[in-house]
Amino acid sequence: MLRLERIQRALGPLARPAGVAAGLADNLLGLPRLRRYADALGRPLAEHYFSRRSYPSAYFNRYPEKIFTPGFLQDSSGVSPAAHMREVLRPAQGWPLLDQMLYADTKTWLPDDLLVKADKITMANSLELRVPLLDHKVLEFAASLPADYKVRGGETKRALKAAFSRKVPEEILTRKKAGFPVPYDNWLRNDLAGYARETLLSDRARSRGYFQMAEVERLLAQHKNVGGRAVEIFSLLVVELWHREFVDGGKL
Repeated sequence: MLRLERIQRALGPLARPAGVAAGLADNLLGLPRLRRYADALGRPLAEHYFSRRSYPSAYFNRYPEKIFTPGFLQDSSGVSPAAHMREVLRPAQGWPLLDQMLYADTKTWLPDDLLVKADKITMANSLELRVPLLDHKVLEFAASLPADYKVRGGETKRALKAAFSRKVPEEILTRKKAGFPVPYDNWLRNDLAGYARETLLSDRARSRGYFQMAEVERLLAQHKNVGGRAVEIFSLLVVELWHREFVDGGKL
């Protein structure tokens, strides 16, 4: 995103036309990442940074008529991710791009995703989770630092790494970032492929009236054959399982 900002400044008023051209190139080359950043070029942050996982070119936003039923589209048409993000980012207007993104994450991704999941997983194992770097004094101090204390070039967490440079081995400070990914791409192509298909194409799932079943079936087949649809299938599966647990009274 920071590289994109530099490109945008260099292109000036040509940034948006360049983004459109890059989007057309994606139609030929089939590169989802190119489409994501092409959509962002020349647009305000709120119009493309809906969350860490959602953006205009994400499948559900790009092809709503293909996957959602007409009734669902009608019921949800009044909800605008961009309008919501404009409200979220209103206090951060005029800030450097990095700080705007960090502010958006602090208001959305952190409390609605990362902390919720971490809290539930640890509680399920009788562990009490602590997040010392989110102590309000540490967070307020970090927020006050200049942007280049946080990221410069390809180096992230610069101030944190400098603070711990004499405490943590160099190979730890410089290693590639590693999260805790779940291998659902592999699962949904192999061990869970049949379960996903049976669940998503069941009469109960059809009765929700949310999704076009022919498109759901196409996504399942595409992922089974060539991959690339794990995020969409996993999302659909979570929606259906949520309904079974909390709407259908736990009848899995």
